[in-house]
Amino acid sequence: MCVPCAFAFGPSESITFRPGGNVSLLSSVQQIEWDIHEAGGVKNAAKWSFSPGLVLRYAFHFQFIRGIGGVVGTDVAFYHDWSDVGGNDAMGCGGRGFRAGPSFSFPSMTFGVVKSFSEAQRFVLMGQYTGTTFPWMKTCLNDGSEQLLAAIPHSAAILGQLDLFSEGNTAFSVALGYRFLSIQCVGIRSVCTFGSQKTSALEKLDIAAKGALLQLGMTWQTSTEGDR
Repeated sequence: MCVPCAFAFGPSESITFRPGGNVSLLSSVQQIEWDIHEAGGVKNAAKWSFSPGLVLRYAFHFQFIRGIGGVVGTDVAFYHDWSDVGGNDAMGCGGRGFRAGPSFSFPSMTFGVVKSFSEAQRFVLMGQYTGTTFPWMKTCLNDGSEQLLAAIPHSAAILGQLDLFSEGNTAFSVALGYRFLSIQCVGIRSVCTFGSQKTSALEKLDIAAKGALLQLGMTWQTSTEGDR
């Protein structure tokens, strides 16, 4: 028998798998290194930045064998990046260089595996792929003017999430991961996507970012399937 406690860490007589749907609301921070090439006045510049954010995730768990299962799901996220990459007073633009600004991710494709240690403890390893829009991403050109890029890079991430359930279907969740995003922008004064048109003012802008992220929050099991 388990002594009543906030989270059950004691040994259990059998491993209990929790199939069904789960919703997570997580605060997030990411430490990202931006790498910018051929951006007008910002050439071959790199800088680390710190970005807070918020993540809403849905994941459906299904069992393979005793204690081990699969995960499919999706999430959306918001981050804000205040970094200024490659800026200096000589460039104009008020000394600003490349700025990412706020970002919104489209619903991701999420998949992975889950290992249940007990009814109160499980670990989820997930991979994600999505597009992320930066509607106010800007860079400074050689002529001292600012260019709105509004880039939509593709993004991939790998995450490990630990869920610690209290009594019932509510869990405290902590996740660590690594994220990568990149895009090659060709064109100016237009939405910068994978195939925007080329102009003479800015021939090409390669944008890449990579770094670690930490997420903390709550998970609620919203449905169950079959016997646990």
